Amino acid sequence: MSKDKFKALSARGGGLFDEKISELKNDGKADADDAKVHTFRIKQSNIEKLKNYVHQQKLAGFPYISQGEVIDEALERFFESVGEIAERPEDLKKREKKLTGRRKKGNKDFDL
Repeated sequence: MSKDKFKALSARGGGLFDEKISELKNDGKADADDAKVHTFRIKQSNIEKLKNYVHQQKLAGFPYISQGEVIDEALERFFESVGEIAERPEDLKKREKKLTGRRKKGNKDFDL
């Protein structure tokens, strides 16, 4: 999404997710850009910066901007800068689906 479209969506009171939800309601089909809740670890300092940025944008006249929209926009820009990314194999995707939500509490897979 372009920066102008992002600001326009925020300014008019709707966001990326609102737009996608209404598209879903209209055609009933799910697509690759549907919003999904996903849990992962982020450094606390980056979370604070994200919150500060969103607060700053709200004070600057974009009252409907959200943390999710900012992260989504940042990821889109990152992927544009990286270039072509190969798809994961289908068997790996199937295994990931089976494991969804099965992470044990206190499991420290990595340190940030």
